[in-house]
Amino acid sequence: MVGYGAGRFWIEGLRLDSLWLGSFRISQVLSLVFVIVFGLIFVIRRKSSKAQGITAGDAVESEYSALLHELNEKTDSKNVEKVDAVEEMANTGETLENKEEEES
Repeated sequence: MVGYGAGRFWIEGLRLDSLWLGSFRISQVLSLVFVIVFGLIFVIRRKSSKAQGITAGDAVESEYSALLHELNEKTDSKNVEKVDAVEEMANTGETLENKEEEES
């Protein structure tokens, strides 16, 4: 946002059809205000995150993300159980049809 405001300030200086407020172009004044406001917001947020000990690499896990991790863990454990069962069947020479007949 700061870069946009700075770029807009420069581009507005090139225009020939500008509105003037005294000796200043209105669009350049607004762009300068844009740069200052968002620059201050950036600096204030940066200081507050450092004060809280938050770095750029830290991620806050959302409730949705936590549910996805839990679901993945359950799915992985079920897949491990299936793989173990298939390996056991392979070791005993048992087939899937024989296993189904025994269970019914």
